[in-house]
Amino acid sequence: MKISQSTFLSSYYVLLDGLFTEGFIYEEEDFRNRFEDAWHVLWNGISS
Repeated sequence: MKISQSTFLSSYYVLLDGLFTEGFIYEEEDFRNRFEDAWHVLWNGISS
């Protein structure tokens, strides 16, 4: 499935905004785990 560049950028910014917010909510280790999980999902989507 192809997506437009603007759709990709929107989803990327949503991920960044969410992670930025979570950085204030969660402990560092929990945040790191959530970041790595989110990046894994994003990267798998990009590389498919």
